[in-house]
Amino acid sequence: MADPAKGKNTDDHASSPSEPVIGQTWPGGSSPPLAELMTTHPKTGERGIFIFGYGSLVANAPPGQTERHDTHITGFRRDFAVQDIFYRGTKAEPGLTLGLDPHEGGKVPGAVYFAPEASAQEMLTEVLKQETPRGMEDIYQRRVVETGIEGGHKVPALAFVANPDSKLYVGDSMSMDEKAAKIARSYGIPNNDYAKRNRSGMTIGKTDLEYLAMTSLRLEESGNADAYLSELTELAVQKREAMIHSDDKVERMKAEQLSRMEVGTKVEAAFSDRIGSKIAAAAVADMGLPQIMPSNNTLTASGLGKNAVVVPADKLNDWRRKRAAGAGLDATPDPSITDPAVPKVNEQRQIRRPGM
Repeated sequence: MADPAKGKNTDDHASSPSEPVIGQTWPGGSSPPLAELMTTHPKTGERGIFIFGYGSLVANAPPGQTERHDTHITGFRRDFAVQDIFYRGTKAEPGLTLGLDPHEGGKVPGAVYFAPEASAQEMLTEVLKQETPRGMEDIYQRRVVETGIEGGHKVPALAFVANPDSKLYVGDSMSMDEKAAKIARSYGIPNNDYAKRNRSGMTIGKTDLEYLAMTSLRLEESGNADAYLSELTELAVQKREAMIHSDDKVERMKAEQLSRMEVGTKVEAAFSDRIGSKIAAAAVADMGLPQIMPSNNTLTASGLGKNAVVVPADKLNDWRRKRAAGAGLDATPDPSITDPAVPKVNEQRQIRRPGM
């Protein structure tokens, strides 16, 4: 094991050139060499690597891992410190994602995964892909931290620390209330192998609130509850409730859209009586607005598999006009649907599901 204060190896494995050094850091967007992460498992004697997760990795085990341990690290705090323009946001309307910030006296519950030498590269590659989405490659520094596993054993693990030099870093520039408001209304439409693997049957996208609630609830279930995340989850749910019951028609429509993305997720299971899809749809109906079309059930039962559904063009345009008019928006028909010069589009239109 390495001495975090001196950055030198002090145990029996000190002579190994591949033994990780606690505190060693690689810049955002880089790929740490596998050899510099390899260590010896203190219980089994296997060579392999450990990776510490504190956000989505807590709930979604990476490929290649053979062990998961509930654990924590010290000297950091977990916060929605980085803008997200891929998984749970867009360039036009960024969401927020978790990051680690150095913090004296801080303690961050999470999970650590071990992959033996045979599958260590697979786990490292997959996690690096997940943590470096397009347009966000520099948001995390890669750092070796010290954590523990059952039996009181200390192990070195790779962690992803928020990069204060990234243009997407927000840190403490936003209040907790402001972060909750942004999380309540942000979503992304990720289209990569990681997103598809961890969201089978994904129909529209992933919301920021789902990400927050998933992480918070998973930590609570493991007995490692994070008070900050629990409080932020409740505050974000309140912000979504305000959208659902807003006098602004556009806000209600937005809330219904978000609630449909969360069908079948932890956030809906935990808060269905407050922000579930039925609650949001009823709020839209109360204002005389047509509900979102087509429904997820229609997509699945269309007979075209999970990727597409055929909707009559006249019905689709009628829905678009009613929806736009009800919200006081531009009701101009989509020319790709109504233009008779486009063959057969007046008979039917095939709608592709995002991310497929």
